[in-house]
Amino acid sequence: MKKSFWPGLILTLYLLSGCLPSAPAQTSSQPSGLQISDMTVSVGAAERNSDTQIVSYEVTVHNAGTNDIALDWIEPVLQDSVSSRALEQNLRVMVNETVTPNSTLAVKGSFAFDASGLTKADMDNWRFIDQIRLSSERTIPVPSGDNKP
Repeated sequence: MKKSFWPGLILTLYLLSGCLPSAPAQTSSQPSGLQISDMTVSVGAAERNSDTQIVSYEVTVHNAGTNDIALDWIEPVLQDSVSSRALEQNLRVMVNETVTPNSTLAVKGSFAFDASGLTKADMDNWRFIDQIRLSSERTIPVPSGDNKP
């Protein structure tokens, strides 16, 4: 009986350790700031040049915070394979709109790239846009109280 007690106890403790709750995740209870809630991307040939492809996108920006946020501009950060073929240097889309708390704003943009020497199969696995860079300004309230000169 003594020989099976210690291994049985160790096995029981090992199995029970998997049932213990883990430490809570260190996440904020309320997200703040701008977040991308949706994004669509489509690709098609330019009208007069089959070697030029046009990438059109729509980004839906959501203000999950409690204050207004002025969105100045957005700019797609392109995947390396697309970036080296982009026909434009400045991909920035001017927005100049305010996103109120718990609301969304859809921003559309497009850019062209040189697709010469590529097949549709070559581009099928491309993400085209890796990230969105943006410029914003947030207005925060001043606490009431002793804020007089």
